[in-house]
Amino acid sequence: MAADEETPVLQKCSDILLDYCCSVCEDNDTLTEAQFYCERCSKWFCDQCVSLHGQMYKKHSTLGKSEQGKWPVAKGVAEQLTQCEAHKGEKIAMLCADHSQLCCATCVLLGHRQCNKVTHINSGQYKKDHDDLQKLTTDITNLTQRLRKLIEQRECNVKSLQFAYGNILEEITLVRQKFNAALDLAEQRILNEGRALVTRLQESLQADIGSGKAALKRIHSLQEASDKIAPHDSELSTVAYMKIQQELLSSDSILREVASKSDFKLSYTVDKNIEHCLATITTLGTINTLNSNTVIATTRKSLYNVKLSGEATCEIRGICEMPYGDVIIADAKNSKIKMLDKHFHVISHCDMPARPFYVCQITDTEVAVAVYDWGSVHEIHILALTNHTIVKKETFKLTHPCTGIRHHNGHLYVTSGQALYRYTMTGMLLDKMYEDTSNSYTVFRFALNTYDDRIYVVNNSNHKVLTLNMSGQLLASFTDPELRSPHDVHLTESGQVIVCSYNSKNFIQLNGAGTDKIANVAVLIEDTKFLSVCCSKQTGSILVGRNSDDEIVVYDIK
Repeated sequence: MAADEETPVLQKCSDILLDYCCSVCEDNDTLTEAQFYCERCSKWFCDQCVSLHGQMYKKHSTLGKSEQGKWPVAKGVAEQLTQCEAHKGEKIAMLCADHSQLCCATCVLLGHRQCNKVTHINSGQYKKDHDDLQKLTTDITNLTQRLRKLIEQRECNVKSLQFAYGNILEEITLVRQKFNAALDLAEQRILNEGRALVTRLQESLQADIGSGKAALKRIHSLQEASDKIAPHDSELSTVAYMKIQQELLSSDSILREVASKSDFKLSYTVDKNIEHCLATITTLGTINTLNSNTVIATTRKSLYNVKLSGEATCEIRGICEMPYGDVIIADAKNSKIKMLDKHFHVISHCDMPARPFYVCQITDTEVAVAVYDWGSVHEIHILALTNHTIVKKETFKLTHPCTGIRHHNGHLYVTSGQALYRYTMTGMLLDKMYEDTSNSYTVFRFALNTYDDRIYVVNNSNHKVLTLNMSGQLLASFTDPELRSPHDVHLTESGQVIVCSYNSKNFIQLNGAGTDKIANVAVLIEDTKFLSVCCSKQTGSILVGRNSDDEIVVYDIK
């Protein structure tokens, strides 16, 4: 093997690694790198020792480092190769052909005494020379490349796992915030109800107190007045008597009425549903291991008509699913956003000012729509979904076409056909992440894989799928004879990458790195072409929109 591939050895009492050490210096417990080798002496020499050697042995010729190829293998390398891994201190000297295993004497004694073909390592047909060893160079090179690729992939996976875990922590935080908000709202509601109840009861008690005080005041007033009546004034005495008698009856009535009322007391009872819910919650969810390379296999195909009365033939350019199972589709030909229920029936729709080119979810109740008419209309519309109705919320205009749109972490990612941009939710441009102006639709549609820090971009014009990182740097480029004019790309819940093609009328599955095709998922036989694809989180089915077709296609998955 080449000198630079030999393994350095650790010399005595030193932490310096050398391939060849001066034999004379080594005998004197000094570490010096050898510069020469004497074949007759079978020893190595440093610059200083080779002079002494030359004086003592004038007829000995030495080989310098320029002729290192003629030197014997370094002692440390030889020791490393011949050292038995199972029995330290023993040297490999035998070969067990029955087990294709190199053996030392102890190996033979303990494990190979019953074997029929235990021979010396240099005997017979098993002997190999240096040329045989050199023939393994290609195998070593190939294996080295594969191992390095494996290491690189695993190192990337380590980073992507950490990145994905960070995203999961954000999701868990959002779930907790939702719980906190719901509990805060429930707490505020019961506090308001309790406050209103206490106020109402206090008002009732204050009314009783007021009645009692008024009666007491009247009685005291009449009593004081009667005490001042002269004994001979019978007329005033009669009047006072009648009034006091009447007041006594009135006050007694008040007392009986109040006495019939119980004292107000308060207690609190926890909603049993809350107690049951808390008792059954052991975790906020599950963190699963996803395999993005699991092959998707379709079974039954179903068709659902989404055309409304009086409309032109549909053209479903975008599909997205909402958390509660409703499906939102972008019908470009009819300039409508339509809402489908779980059975894919149209239950609501909203007119757009031009062709809705794509649609994506923003929140549980909002979607963003890219509106593009192949001309001057470049708009993003935010729509609110409430009680199975679609309401326009806000709109902002772009200075470039908008062929695709996705949302992540409070930002909108938009493709123009030649570039990928990132915007705020108010329409402020943050940055241009990637651009390719070599053709018209080189950055057509895309999918975000935030868990693995990847963006899959459809290059429709050049029949490619590009893989970028979340900073917009190109990581990989995929082409395939069965990938002609790719039109849309979707990432499943498990991280599987699905690409549908317009001209090849199929959709295929790529690996998570976006470098290889895993499978052909489905092929269109009908005279239509794929425009959009989406995988349902609720059912796992694949939803497909087609060109000049009133039906969406739903593929069931095995």
